[in-house]
Amino acid sequence: MNKKVSLGTTVFLCILVGIISFMSAWTITRGSYNNKINELYLQYPEAMKLMEIIDYYESYYIGALDMEETEALAAKGFVHGTGDTYGYYYTPEEYAELIASNNGEYVGIGVMVSYEREDGLLIEHVIPESPAEKAGLKDGDLVIKVADIPAESGIEKMRDAILGEEGSSVDIVVIREGKEITVKAVRGTYVMESVFSGYIEEEKIGFIRIFSFDNTTADQFEKALTELKGKGAESFIFDMRDNGGGLLSSLIDVLECMLPKDSLVTTSTMKNGKTTEYKTKKGTDSFDYPTAILINGNTASAAELFTSALRDYDMAVIVGEKSYGKGVMQSTVELSDGSALKLTTAYYSSPKGENYDGVGIKPNVEAVTEDSSISYYELDMSDAVIKAAIKELSK
Repeated sequence: MNKKVSLGTTVFLCILVGIISFMSAWTITRGSYNNKINELYLQYPEAMKLMEIIDYYESYYIGALDMEETEALAAKGFVHGTGDTYGYYYTPEEYAELIASNNGEYVGIGVMVSYEREDGLLIEHVIPESPAEKAGLKDGDLVIKVADIPAESGIEKMRDAILGEEGSSVDIVVIREGKEITVKAVRGTYVMESVFSGYIEEEKIGFIRIFSFDNTTADQFEKALTELKGKGAESFIFDMRDNGGGLLSSLIDVLECMLPKDSLVTTSTMKNGKTTEYKTKKGTDSFDYPTAILINGNTASAAELFTSALRDYDMAVIVGEKSYGKGVMQSTVELSDGSALKLTTAYYSSPKGENYDGVGIKPNVEAVTEDSSISYYELDMSDAVIKAAIKELSK
């Protein structure tokens, strides 16, 4: 055992001992319970040392102890000390927010803004049925003041002023068509769009951009796919740029719309040597369209699995830049107090069995978007990567 263990590590181990012992008390005899505690203390002597430290602080420290805050920091410190790049400890409040975000639910007003301008926050997109839409905010509005925070105070302060508790209101001043307008928005829960779609009529190309994979993505994707087919789309572009991934279950549900039944999506090799295969349950044989997938250096995890799945079945040409290279899977487990731990538990592999962790996926056709002002909430035909994809599909 490495004896050079940080304070954060020892605190967390102590907490871990407490949690395990508490849960064990419900299922094992008192004798077995005591044996388990002794075993854990022998295995992790640092935890006993920490108990001594806690005792001294409780007995002699002149300040007030916030054990809840100490516990949270200790847990985060332990996860950081493991070297698990993607691991994370969630407090009960953070975990509740995570669950909501996985369901596509957020609290706020529901606008996507650009930080490219210094004279305010440019609203690129107003989420449908959001508090912002109900308040009358529109795409293209330039926010110059939020509550009593003007643009001169800095766009970061303006952004923070937009945030707040559900049910609270905030006055927002915008410039629209040269006129200054003040609206009152009541912060509330809204469902984030994880899918954007458009149609390139001249080329009969359906365009679908996926921002992330959450519990709402598959339904939004299937709806967009059906609508574009109805418009006469004869080929498709799937944009995975800046998609950092999300839920594996969501990815599989999306691939149900394109891959045949029982097609292998990915494999996951666990620490104990167990290999799990994830397959489509329903699948389809009807998706037979020329397809291009757009990727860049921020395309990661589930978005890379999406890309590799269609690539390995020779269903798509890959256009853009090499992807991030996150070929590992995280599992999130809820702890006894409502907090949660996310830790890396497996390696992803593509249908052909290749793992791209730390390597990334190379595009078939390299293309780069140099214009940082291009909005992901519109179909910009000046985008060099989209142009390259259209060229490939026209061959």
